[in-house]
Amino acid sequence: MESVQHLAPGTLFASDFRIVRVLAQGGMGAVYEAEQIDGTPRRVALKLMHPSQVADMKLRRRFAQEARVGAWIGSEHIVEVFRAGVDEASQIPWLAMELLQGETLAARIAKHLPRQGLSHDDAWRVLAQLCRALTAAHDKGVVHRDLKPENVFLTTQARSDAPFTVKVLDFGIAKMLNPVDRSKNRTSAIGTPLWMAPEQNEDAEITPAADVWAFGLVCFRMFTGRFYWLSANEHELNLGWLYSELVSEALVPASQRADMLGVLHLLPQGFDAVFSRCVTRDPRKRFAHARELTDALAAIAPSGVAFTARSSIAPTVVAPSPSPSPAPAPSAPPAPSMRPAPTIAMAAPPLAPMLTPPAPSRRRWAVAGAALALLMVAAGVAWWAVEARSEAASSSPEAHVVDTLPTVPAAPAVPRDESKPKGRDE
Repeated sequence: MESVQHLAPGTLFASDFRIVRVLAQGGMGAVYEAEQIDGTPRRVALKLMHPSQVADMKLRRRFAQEARVGAWIGSEHIVEVFRAGVDEASQIPWLAMELLQGETLAARIAKHLPRQGLSHDDAWRVLAQLCRALTAAHDKGVVHRDLKPENVFLTTQARSDAPFTVKVLDFGIAKMLNPVDRSKNRTSAIGTPLWMAPEQNEDAEITPAADVWAFGLVCFRMFTGRFYWLSANEHELNLGWLYSELVSEALVPASQRADMLGVLHLLPQGFDAVFSRCVTRDPRKRFAHARELTDALAAIAPSGVAFTARSSIAPTVVAPSPSPSPAPAPSAPPAPSMRPAPTIAMAAPPLAPMLTPPAPSRRRWAVAGAALALLMVAAGVAWWAVEARSEAASSSPEAHVVDTLPTVPAAPAVPRDESKPKGRDE
């Protein structure tokens, strides 16, 4: 049969899926819109692993994890995987996922730049639903480890309190925590540096507080249209400066950073207190769980925003979110580009029966810093070439792939708006 990277419309795959069109292609595989013809007829997003990666059991485990975690969490705000298997003819693993109509949070923010991030009404609607997703994950002992705007999807499915439904994508590098043996809850360097918590850069214990760090940074981006890290708002990202901000420079209050960027007026009242409990390098000082974060946001949210009660799906689909109200901002700095940064993992996720616990050793950021910067620069040219091809193939005005493809394990490179993930996964 033809390569799974280039399946023509009408091709029958795994005896059950008729290809409609390609949605995305990348270094680890391809995603197609397909018609499921056996059992329940429906359109799905069919994700296929790249043939060159099939022999790598670590990458196969990552791929398989996506079919398990969503079902384990059981939230309407987590992308659903209907079926998973291996094609008998090609021996290619596949996932059949819900086909989402809409766009990522990153794409939605891009539509409002450079004036602001989202309208405040939409930002609060996103946060309320995102809190429900993370609370459900944390309740089940799942740490996402790669929360970022590219992994938050806004579907066109209306709700009683919002014109969209939020779905969290890509649990390929999520960590399933062991409630009995904490020594198995360790992580090594993995994630997207622009959003990942400091402990994700070490061989250290991981907790839901890692997602809380990323959540705070996503909030800042969503309200202001700017990145909290000054280096990420520059036309060209300086790797040394970014590393210094992540590791050693003072983490100033959100309002002070917003003032420096000319967008102080876009932050909601009381946000400093919440942000400071999210973005602090000591995970013990952060909100320990999304439930605590939810309570803090609910205390400063406008009236009418329901953070705890679940809203219902509306019977009809409404138009996209209303245009944002104009913000009386002073001249704002140029908005950074929205090129996404894929996630890299170098080892298997720890889901039974494929659990591979890491060795319990600890390394400090300072030890890995120089090597990280060198690896980022070394991989830059190769990554940009791959990403350019992937980005050209993945644009689709009607439908969007339900989550990101796993990315070929490699040293990290840094696009202009955010740094590429790095490290190996345990």
